Amino acid sequence: MSLTREVVLRMRGDPRVRSFEELYELLDDHKPHQFCIHLNYGIVSRRTIRLSKNGRMKITSHVDGSLFYVSKRDLEEKVNNIDEAIRKGAFYFESMGDIE
Repeated sequence: MSLTREVVLRMRGDPRVRSFEELYELLDDHKPHQFCIHLNYGIVSRRTIRLSKNGRMKITSHVDGSLFYVSKRDLEEKVNNIDEAIRKGAFYFESMGDIE
């Protein structure tokens, strides 16, 4: 599945990821994508996220190089900084794989 033209155009104008559904649509091509969390006082925390074909996400933090794997269910149900950033409108995509 490729990103729809509508989603691509909206993301170019406002790169905020507004929901888990939108995040999953961006990751549906199974390529690594760059995201960032805007923290207090303008600090930015970058992540690379890739969705595997089995539905698990590989998340790499650019701050400390840490790497972890998480299921969609765990990402949505457990308290974490990505969930909080999406709810607060502070989770943004920076670059994506090929767009058709």
